[in-house]
Amino acid sequence: MKSNHLAAIVTLSGLLLTGAACASAESYCQPANPQAVQQFLSETSQLTIALRVKEGELSDLNAYSMSDSRLDQGPDIRRINALEAEIEKLKDTIQTAARNNGIVVLP
Repeated sequence: MKSNHLAAIVTLSGLLLTGAACASAESYCQPANPQAVQQFLSETSQLTIALRVKEGELSDLNAYSMSDSRLDQGPDIRRINALEAEIEKLKDTIQTAARNNGIVVLP
């Protein structure tokens, strides 16, 4: 299962970063610099893995919360909130690394 997640991460990262990066409102696109992409991938590989793990954990918590039939125990809101904050911070860090390498990241 973990190898499937890692393979998906690598594939998605490659697709997102080796494609064209639109740089202006005029829809002018230029290919990303291969060296910048490689630098970005090496800088953010661990961050990307951590992001996917946290997103998976959040998904599991949300799924458990939705399927938990015990009325005396609700979802772990504190953990869910903490994960959402950690995920947002990781995304911001990855986007900053992309900008530092001259890679345009669309929302």
